[in-house]
Parts: sequence; structure tokens; C-alpha cells
Amino acid sequence: MGKLIYAILSNKFDFRKLNELLSGIKGITGAELSAISFDEISAVVSEINKADLIADKANAIVFAGVIENLSQHFALLPMRFGSLLDSPGEIQKMIEKNYPEFQKNIQKVENKNEFGLKIFCDTAKLKAEMMLKSDETIEISQNPGSTDNDWVLENI
Repeated sequence: MGKLIYAILSNKFDFRKLNELLSGIKGITGAELSAISFDEISAVVSEINKADLIADKANAIVFAGVIENLSQHFALLPMRFGSLLDSPGEIQKMIEKNYPEFQKNIQKVENKNEFGLKIFCDTAKLKAEMMLKSDETIEISQNPGSTDNDWVLENI
């Protein structure tokens, strides 16, 4: 058995609210969720057999659903699917070791929402038009392993 980590979150406002929320959510394979904490940071986890951690659509939807539900109530950093440690002690050590970085990153996302934007267009025309309208340099690049229409715009 291991501990699957769904998210790292700030519990500085209400640890009791976190526990109440977790009691109403199920993780992958219907597992109970719990929080492993160090100071004001908690990792939301569930018990799982490594053999049950299958990267399929159903498990991905459950994993994302847990994160979405938690994000409605807490500032959080979602973990990558399959983030697994062997024991609560290892998770607590990981939080303690990375505590300043977790705090800094949680503060960056607190009270923020993330949205995705896809643009389907002729990239040469888009780049030329954006260069005319902006004093900043815009870099347009394709995501690695993406389709022909999946591009990233960045200010540099």
C-alpha cells in the first residue's frame, strides 16, 4: 500500500473544514481521503495499492474531480497523476523539506483562477498582427507532442 497524493494545499484558515470536506469525497478505487499536514500545509492523500494505480480515463476523471472539488474551497497545488509515496512519514518529510516553496507557490495561486485558451489560426499572420499591436516581443511555439493546432503564446 502507498499514499497517492492529489494536491498540496494551505489549511491555514480552517483545518476542520478540510477534514469535513474530505469525508464527503472519494478517491480512486473509492478510497477515503485524508490530510497529512505540516504547519499550515497539507497533502490530500488516499491509500492505494500500486497495482490499482492504472492511468486510464476513469481514474483520471476521479483524480481530477478530487482536485476540482478541493479547489473550490482551498488554494492548492495539484499533483501529477501517480504521485505516490510509501508512508505518511515520507509525505510529511516531503512537505517539511519543500515548505517554503509550497507556501510561495500557494500564495501565487491564492484567489486566482486558471483558464486555457486555444487559438486556431495561421501562426505567421497572428504573429505579424501581434507584433504590430504590441511593444513586447511575442513568442509563438508549438507544445511538444501536440497537434498542429496546439500553440503557446508567451510574452518575452
